Amino acid sequence: MEQPVSYGANRRGQIVFGVFLIVGGLLLLFTRHSIWNLFALWPLILIGLGVHKLVGACCAYKRREGFWLLGIGSWLGLNEFTVLHYHDTWPLLLVVVGALIAWEALAPPVRCQICAEGRCGH
Repeated sequence: MEQPVSYGANRRGQIVFGVFLIVGGLLLLFTRHSIWNLFALWPLILIGLGVHKLVGACCAYKRREGFWLLGIGSWLGLNEFTVLHYHDTWPLLLVVVGALIAWEALAPPVRCQICAEGRCGH
């Protein structure tokens, strides 16, 4: 007897993507009416994609991609809103990249069977 296919991760990904489109549409609407400056909010695209990857991840290997996008988007966003400054904080990127490379050497992310066989649909 065949096992039913679970669509949980796919549905969560669709919900996140739908909410992302709603928020993006509202931001565009507000920009058109000079309520906000949309161009300062561009790092939210990376943050939204990172959340989408995290929610739809089937294994630690795929979650890593989401964390990268979330981290880079957050750093760029903090720089856009002048909480941080690019010229002062770019060395943090070297520290983070070095730490992630060392971490992967010590504990490589484990791929699920689906990803290992190349059948991962996301």
